Amino acid sequence: DLQFTQFLILPIQRIPRYVLLLNDIVKYTPRKHADYNKLGFALEKMKTVAAYLNEKKRLVENLQQVSKVQNRLSGKIPENFAANPTRRYICEGYVLNPHKNKRFYGFLFN
Repeated sequence: DLQFTQFLILPIQRIPRYVLLLNDIVKYTPRKHADYNKLGFALEKMKTVAAYLNEKKRLVENLQQVSKVQNRLSGKIPENFAANPTRRYICEGYVLNPHKNKRFYGFLFN
């Protein structure tokens, strides 16, 4: 049984399958076949669409991570911290201040 949110991702999951399918069709289509060039063109377009969708998915995931950090630090950073559309989460972890011999937990953004 699929949840509603799982149905939303189904069209996105089909794109890589189309790339694989078209790749196999091109692979087994003779070069002299009338549709060979069109199939190759379709394959390249699907690869472009897949790359575009992957990049947008990465951006959305990154914005979600920025929002999570903002929620964790609520009251400690400006409320509009995540509102900057160019802000990107890079990593988080412990940072050692060698002068004070203390560890701090920090977040790194662009």
